[in-house]
Amino acid sequence: MNQTLRIWQRGLKSAVANRIAYRGDFFISLAVMLLFEAVTPLLTFLIYGLTNGRGFPGWSLFEVLLIQSVFLLSRGISQPFFWGLVWTVHQQVREGIFELTLLKPRSEILVCMTMNIDIQSFGRFAGGLAFFIFVLSRLPAPGLSGVLSFLLLFSLSLAMMFSLALIMAGTLFVWVGNSRLMELMETLLEFAKYPGSIFTSVFQLVTAVVLPVAMVALFPARALLGRPQPWLWGSMAAVCCFAAAALGFWKYMVKKYTGAGG
Repeated sequence: MNQTLRIWQRGLKSAVANRIAYRGDFFISLAVMLLFEAVTPLLTFLIYGLTNGRGFPGWSLFEVLLIQSVFLLSRGISQPFFWGLVWTVHQQVREGIFELTLLKPRSEILVCMTMNIDIQSFGRFAGGLAFFIFVLSRLPAPGLSGVLSFLLLFSLSLAMMFSLALIMAGTLFVWVGNSRLMELMETLLEFAKYPGSIFTSVFQLVTAVVLPVAMVALFPARALLGRPQPWLWGSMAAVCCFAAAALGFWKYMVKKYTGAGG
């Protein structure tokens, strides 16, 4: 455990040193990223303004914003900590040097994640946290059971995001130019930003159980709001199965790596 923490500490120090060397680029990139992430909440405000508060059936403005703030929190944690795995694998497979990572006496997943920590994504987390606190202050205070349920479901949200990162990284061993797959994943995650009531019941079932992206933000937000959770247990089981399948897929694809020599 101590060794793992030291690896993360060194990875963070290295990432901070690299970004501080170009402060102007860092702050500009941070500002652009925050503006980009603000598009969805601003769009929600616009929808409710144009429809006189009837934007999403059964959901008030701040309830919808709570979903989107939870989404930002999940992305704000997963981007810096998990997606370094994708960028590292992409770089090393393209250069044919991934075997150097395999020779290291630590998990290749841990090594890859800590080699490319995206420091500026912590800005997304800070913005998401501030947004989350603001929205939560405009809603009835959740009870203890709601908070505990939120923490459990939010951990599953992070597990889902980590699983997606594993799958994306695994495909790179045979398909380096997988940008279309990344676009598909981003499109799927868009459905996690909105209440399920705007979709058909069949589509809600698909996003809850078949491909449980609803766990990323909708289910944790429902827990805080004390709303009924249809398909909750099925979604929790689906996330666990999805995570196990993603890990198995990663291990299988690592074995297919043959290095620069082919």
